[in-house]
Amino acid sequence: MEKLNLKATLLSYISVVISFFTPLVPLLLLVFFAVVADTFVGRWYAKKQGKEVLSKITRRGFVNKLFTYGGGLTFIFMLDRWVLNDFVMMYFPKEHLSTLFTALFIIWIEYSSIDEKVRWQTGKGITERIFEFVKSIKKTISVLINMRNKINYNK
Repeated sequence: MEKLNLKATLLSYISVVISFFTPLVPLLLLVFFAVVADTFVGRWYAKKQGKEVLSKITRRGFVNKLFTYGGGLTFIFMLDRWVLNDFVMMYFPKEHLSTLFTALFIIWIEYSSIDEKVRWQTGKGITERIFEFVKSIKKTISVLINMRNKINYNK
């Protein structure tokens, strides 16, 4: 019988763990970028308010958020993988739907925080700006359609 060495055994265990958590990586990255964006906006808001912005405080809050969100999302992923996924797949043909909804909820929390700080500082939130932009595009399109109809009518 061939002798197994410790390195090969560890690599095989590590590869199993990595392949288990592979579906979670994109969601963790999205949550990470949402936390980074919220951190930058929070620092910007604090500077605009004249508060002292310290790297130590920022780092502590950033690391706490990442560990909390990452740990919670990982827990939901494991729960989803071992328990919930079988029940959810009976009704919705999407793997790890509970994990996806949890990640979207976390991203929504971070977006709400960013929107709130921008609204407090500038008077208009990001959501309001997006709606105004969409309304202006709709108005422009309707004007262009009316112009096209008038041109076609006059021919």
